[in-house]
Amino acid sequence: MLIKYRLNKNCDYFLPVEAPRLLPIPGWADLTPSNLRHTLEVQVSSNVGDRLQVQAAAAFYFRTVHTWFLIISEPSYNIRLSNIRVQTASAPSDLSLLTLCMTLVCKGPVGGELPLSTLSMYASIKSFVALLEAMGTNSLEMLQSRLLLTVFEIGHAMYPSAYISAAANMRAAVSLGINATSEDLTKAFEDSRKAEEAQQTWRGITITNRSDLTPKYAHQMRFILKQEPMVDTSRWRIAKHPILIVINP
Repeated sequence: MLIKYRLNKNCDYFLPVEAPRLLPIPGWADLTPSNLRHTLEVQVSSNVGDRLQVQAAAAFYFRTVHTWFLIISEPSYNIRLSNIRVQTASAPSDLSLLTLCMTLVCKGPVGGELPLSTLSMYASIKSFVALLEAMGTNSLEMLQSRLLLTVFEIGHAMYPSAYISAAANMRAAVSLGINATSEDLTKAFEDSRKAEEAQQTWRGITITNRSDLTPKYAHQMRFILKQEPMVDTSRWRIAKHPILIVINP
């Protein structure tokens, strides 16, 4: 026997009927930085693969999503990965989360529907965002992860999740202080490249939030690409890149 499960008004899935079962919920004592770091590393290994596969997934992201939604510095990201490999150390939780979100946002529907494996990955990432937030984590990498997760939700018409996520990103960004002027960002981040990333991330958050993402108007929302030089091209290695602009209905 099958039941119809609706994720949202645009996505229907048929799942077998089963008896209710208790889902595992971590206790507060288990939510240590080392446990979360290890768990996220295992998630990267399970969903993306080994280091070479992670590099391949990142390269695909930078060839695709990055070209129209530039928020992450490719050189900086690759340096972070290289440092982990050289030091044979565990990846920071927020970097593993960012890797997962970069992989997720590149996934598309199969036969007009998102595979259950992709939906499971999405649900896991949402859970990790909540857990890291509960532990007081708020970094630029985590903010970029939130933003990519919101882009995924918008792209697949996941409402009201997209609507709620876009607003939460604004609060997280203000809490981190990346809504400041360019001069203030340079003071906040010792690395100028990090300051540029923060500025680009704030632009992305502003773009996703400056639209009515309620389900009532979601089907009328249009996205266009506009070529604008927005960053120091010597650092980002892009002369002109497309900026995603939301046109309200």
